[in-house]
Amino acid sequence: MRKSKKILALAMALCMTVGLTACGGNNNTTGNTTPAANTPTTTASAGDSTATPGARTATGLDLTACIASEPETIDPSLNSSVDGATYVMHVFEGLMKYQKVGDTDSEIVYGQAESHEVSDDGLVYTFHLRDDIYWSDGVPVTANDFVYGWQRLVDPNTASDYCYIIDMVKNSTKIQSGELQPSELGIVALDEKTVQITLESPCVYFMELGAFASLMPLRKDIVEGNDSWTFDPATYVGNGCYKMTEWEHDSYIKMVPNEYYYDYSAMGPDSITWRLMDDANAMLAAWRNGEIDFINDMPVDEVQTLLADGTLKVLPQLGIYAVVYQVQNPPFDNPLVREALSLAIDRNYICENITQMGQLPATAWVPSGVGDGNGGDFREIGGEYYSVAKEDYEANCEKARQLLAEAGYPGGEGFPVISYLYNTSDNHKKIAEAVAYMWESELGIKTQLSNQDWNVFLQTREDGDFEAARHGWVADYNDSANFLELWTTGNSNNYAQWSNEEYDSLIAGAVTETDLAKRAEMLHQAEDIVMSENIAAPLYFYVDKYMLNDRVGNVYHTPIGYFFFMEASLK
Repeated sequence: MRKSKKILALAMALCMTVGLTACGGNNNTTGNTTPAANTPTTTASAGDSTATPGARTATGLDLTACIASEPETIDPSLNSSVDGATYVMHVFEGLMKYQKVGDTDSEIVYGQAESHEVSDDGLVYTFHLRDDIYWSDGVPVTANDFVYGWQRLVDPNTASDYCYIIDMVKNSTKIQSGELQPSELGIVALDEKTVQITLESPCVYFMELGAFASLMPLRKDIVEGNDSWTFDPATYVGNGCYKMTEWEHDSYIKMVPNEYYYDYSAMGPDSITWRLMDDANAMLAAWRNGEIDFINDMPVDEVQTLLADGTLKVLPQLGIYAVVYQVQNPPFDNPLVREALSLAIDRNYICENITQMGQLPATAWVPSGVGDGNGGDFREIGGEYYSVAKEDYEANCEKARQLLAEAGYPGGEGFPVISYLYNTSDNHKKIAEAVAYMWESELGIKTQLSNQDWNVFLQTREDGDFEAARHGWVADYNDSANFLELWTTGNSNNYAQWSNEEYDSLIAGAVTETDLAKRAEMLHQAEDIVMSENIAAPLYFYVDKYMLNDRVGNVYHTPIGYFFFMEASLK
């Protein structure tokens, strides 16, 4: 997998950058902030445009990239995928943003905000917006655009998968449960250029959320009452560095620099065309003949050759690949069955013979390199929940057979055929086939494989309309809570549809706990429960892979899975 020291350094550097900012460690942070009265302004309408388009010299680069097939959505409030977030972050910009540092890495810096203050108790954040920020139709960006975007995220009528991402904001959870109205969320516009956010409790990673794709400002006059606003370039109005000009569904999305963006003159590609494909062989062929400059998927059988000749690059990523079980229905409602299935998977075989890019077999749910919020590596402190040593695989399988017999299925007798769902991909197919073979050869359980297109698969899995399914999670921010909060009751990303009161209580306590050592301990206890229940079988910890045309430079990346192309240039 990844080089553990490097990924930890990257992850902790990002965490330290965010932490110092949040704790008042820069020149823009002062204490003793007193919240001002709420004097909201009216969101600007399209007729209020006062901006003048910027000037830019063409770079001669029309970049083509493929990061996924047709996205489920590119609505910032509704998106829940890495590919969707990547498109969003090229068209929109939050209070903060990711900026290139070094050859391929990034760091969190100010985006639409130019400064901020944090109150001494860590509960009130006041952001001051830049004066030169505009929407792609020339209308000024105001503080109320952020207020509307955040309120829309937690509004139950929006039904966002990511509404929980700002549970730390005052009244957020009560709004999601219907107890309060979205207008009562702890975010207000003090004036046209000042956004003030009040938290329920201090949050060690709050500043990092300022760059998160779900927390972008939105234009109420465009979004409200228009369910198809994201499909039309005329209404997909953003405040970021690029704007969408075409979307040929299941074929491509095209973007060009936004002439009203404050850094318009520094934008790289004259256009970015996102090819929408799921056939790894077709992607590689298109890359080899120069039709596509960037791909992040390739046929399994080609990996070793591509690594050897240097065309395939690998970067650290904070994420996990797993099999998730829908625990509401038998036989997956039995923890013994779930544990048996997990133990029978040979993770070393999958990493060495299928993925073949240095991934490490997963021994827990939270990956290596993820912080515990108290300055430590959560995985190093938490340790392993089962052995992935090659010499222990047979012992794992023997225990799995015993568990299966205890559950009432000796030798797999009487066990129904498992339906295993994955999204269309050569890699996912090979992994599914390997897992199915292991379950049959070691446990006597047969598996029927089925695949769906990416956007369909996402909805099927979210609906819980499966028995076992391919699962993956990449960090939204560098903290173990981001991996563990997925399994809380009612969380839209809790595909297992599992519920445990003790677990919910631990996660809720960690959200409000100000003692970071106690918070970390609560999260470790929560992972103990998840792993003992085996609601998902972790297979391996992710790395990011990509191939980039030699003519292109200045593409950058973050360990939470995003690639950025706005500064790309011809070498």
